[in-house]
Amino acid sequence: RWVVANGRFFCYLKGGKLIMFKDGNPTGLDVLKADVETRLGRDFPSLYIDKLMLIDNKSTRLVIDDISYRADVSIDEALEFLFLSCQGDVQAFDVKDLVQGLATRMETLLRVVNQRKTVVFFPGNGAETIRKLLPEDIFGNATIVSLPAERRINTKTKAVEGVTILNVTQARKVLSGITVESIIVVDDAIVTGSTLTVLRNTFPYRKVKWYAASLFMLSPLQNRGQAQKPSGIEGYDSIIAPVVYQGMSGIPPLNSLSTLVGTSEKSRRVRDRYVADFVADQAIFMETIKQLQQSVTL
Repeated sequence: RWVVANGRFFCYLKGGKLIMFKDGNPTGLDVLKADVETRLGRDFPSLYIDKLMLIDNKSTRLVIDDISYRADVSIDEALEFLFLSCQGDVQAFDVKDLVQGLATRMETLLRVVNQRKTVVFFPGNGAETIRKLLPEDIFGNATIVSLPAERRINTKTKAVEGVTILNVTQARKVLSGITVESIIVVDDAIVTGSTLTVLRNTFPYRKVKWYAASLFMLSPLQNRGQAQKPSGIEGYDSIIAPVVYQGMSGIPPLNSLSTLVGTSEKSRRVRDRYVADFVADQAIFMETIKQLQQSVTL
């Protein structure tokens, strides 16, 4: 609901909160963002976020910088060349800053659960990076379980068709000696939510509360509008995400630098798709990738 006071525009959000737009004048983007925030709060009250980003996915890509902290020397200049070789605008986010925001909210969650009866899943390589950067004592007496995960990508549509969780038998042995009351899934990004769904189906505990936490999350409003890509957060008691993003005309690409720079077969496939779709100067991009591979231990 819009109101005007002293010649300035305000908007009521959920709970009676008032926000005022920059310079007192709402732009079209301001109005759209306020509407998205209102709908998120109304339709997904279990979602706890710090920042909502509306992205023009035709010109902007999102990148998680999870390699700078591993470099022996500054790689800022190399990253600048890498991003300049891409089409449009690249917005990069330092993984350590994102993890710090995630840790603050997770500390609150871990104070209200019984840690001795809590299991924390880290599925996949991205999740392991978060685990290494989180404070060592944040999980207290909770049981930590690493679960390697493989995402199956459709080469034509580039959509995640499914997720395979590895080491399930070993994980079940660990959990067999615990009375599980709460499970927290920590990942680097929640896009389709397929990993969340697979984990709940793989470990079908009764009367267990499920929680999830990630650095980035695609807005469930955007996912909900696509029948073939459900949000995957159904059945989770709460979701923590420092950054929720939504595209204005489609789903914005989100990549980690460790994947783009990596030397594995998976990294090569992802990098090839990225070059084909988003890179303007392929020669500079690939030369910079080689420099980064020599500077960063992955």
